[in-house]
Amino acid sequence: MEEETVFVLEIPYETIDFNGTEVNISELCCYNEITQYSNRMGEGCEDSLHDIASKYSTESSLDAIIKVCKNGSEKDIFDENKYEIIDDIEGYTSDHKCIKARLESKSKGIDFDLMSFNIEGLCRKPGNHSMFRKRLNNFCKTIDKKIRNGFILCIQELSLQNDESLKFADNTISLLTKNFLKKFPDVKSSADGYTGCVYYDSSVWTLRNTIDIERSGSKKKSNAYHFTCEGGEILVVNVHLKALLSTCTPGF
Repeated sequence: MEEETVFVLEIPYETIDFNGTEVNISELCCYNEITQYSNRMGEGCEDSLHDIASKYSTESSLDAIIKVCKNGSEKDIFDENKYEIIDDIEGYTSDHKCIKARLESKSKGIDFDLMSFNIEGLCRKPGNHSMFRKRLNNFCKTIDKKIRNGFILCIQELSLQNDESLKFADNTISLLTKNFLKKFPDVKSSADGYTGCVYYDSSVWTLRNTIDIERSGSKKKSNAYHFTCEGGEILVVNVHLKALLSTCTPGF
């Protein structure tokens, strides 16, 4: 990874009192950066409303990695936070770009990438196998050049929210796993049984527990993953919010 393509960003938003504990909330990636391009999701990948929206070429800041920790420098084990918006190497995977925060703790010996990618089901539906294969190949080419040992990758929209796409979810996981195994023999995944999934390097991380966070009125959920390693522990929450037609980086 070329150093000049990695940027330092940590924007403190707010310190709040959470049940008697002061908590600091800050953004690691990607404040006001464009990460989503609606014109990429035409071609019948989703429903007609998405196809109509794609014709307006809307660009938005929809993706972010937020850090929450106890207030005070002694409570934050990470010495260095850097981020990267991963441009597609060849073609594009979905209307979103993959985002990455590179976290390092010299005292704990922790150095890893926390990544988030909304892949919009890789446009997988009956009758468009060539489109799916094209986007799957783009995903692999993009990720393979930017992923390191010890990674945690949260995926949103592993499949689209319809029965036609959902029935392919397990097969999509198998295909992605097959690609990761070429470089990471200890890669593992955990899917939530619907559209969410996390991949991680189990040579570094042990997944201790998973908590499903239900969304009222929807089968879609967010997921909290409790990981531990030799240097400590981290709780990674894979959040999939309901996107607005016009939006920006969320505030608190």
